[in-house]
Amino acid sequence: MQHSGLAWVALALLAACGSALADEVLLKNGDRISGTIISKSGDVLKLKTDYAGELKIKWAEVQALRTSEPVDVMLSDGRLESLLIEPAAQGGVFLRDPRVGEEGEVGLERIAYINPGPEVTGRGVAYSGSINLGASVSDGNTNNRNVYAEAKFLARTKLNRWSVEGDLRQAESDGERTEEKWRLFGNYRHFIQEQRYLYARTSFEHDEFADVDLRATLGGGYGNQVYDTDSLKLSFEGGLDYLTLDRSRGENEDYVALGWGVDYQQELWDGIAILSHDQQGFMSLEDWQNIFLRTRTALRFPLADSLETALQLNLEWDNQPAPDRDRVDSLWLLTLGYKW
Repeated sequence: MQHSGLAWVALALLAACGSALADEVLLKNGDRISGTIISKSGDVLKLKTDYAGELKIKWAEVQALRTSEPVDVMLSDGRLESLLIEPAAQGGVFLRDPRVGEEGEVGLERIAYINPGPEVTGRGVAYSGSINLGASVSDGNTNNRNVYAEAKFLARTKLNRWSVEGDLRQAESDGERTEEKWRLFGNYRHFIQEQRYLYARTSFEHDEFADVDLRATLGGGYGNQVYDTDSLKLSFEGGLDYLTLDRSRGENEDYVALGWGVDYQQELWDGIAILSHDQQGFMSLEDWQNIFLRTRTALRFPLADSLETALQLNLEWDNQPAPDRDRVDSLWLLTLGYKW
């Protein structure tokens, strides 16, 4: 009873606080956290604080909220308005329109989003991206230079997504070039239902030491976005691709392939690390043994100010490589990255 009484006292204090103060969150255990509410999506409330950076709070642990300024609130019925949030006596909240002073009490379970992005509201475009770099230098008995760089850019609306990414890999040993490789990839998705989409994709790749002057693909098909939250993303897609391969020494190739893709990302240990896996595959319809597979698997560790470090494995498997070339090409990387 004493704990419950303290919670109601805290609720009263939340309601009485002036609008000049920061946003506040009251947890079911009685803790009160001050900061700026960034967003609420799924079961996660994001709060920015001056003393601990960005905090992620489980929505199920929240008992009451108060915002000092109006925020965009989307209810479970799809209603979206700019409202002030204030605590209510019975554990819910008041949503008040500051323009007209009207207010209504709702349970926290009815708040689907706070400050939802354009991919939810259908208003505008959301942009994000990342850059990752890795390099090594050794001098002495052996002189080695290795450079790796990759970048990704993503634009999202409610029904459409565009992504462009690329990577570059160069290496020298004792002044002699031992690796020269680059790749560009683009993907467009148009959602026909909440989870299902049609896609078109293309890629261009050069790998001098695998005897690949240019491998180009163009295709499209059908996909399913199984999960799409801040903590878990998973999609599968499949269709047909037209693939051309120009070689310096081996025979050129030109065929239609069964194509597929997998995109997976999940937070681990309450956001301490992020596991991701990206895969594109191609199987010739003329020769079922002619398979090419490309994957990127990484364990990323977020740092301060949008920085992150990652342990990454890049793997390519060509079941019918050029003469005297290996089927498997793998690269372990330790990178430092920036994302926005």
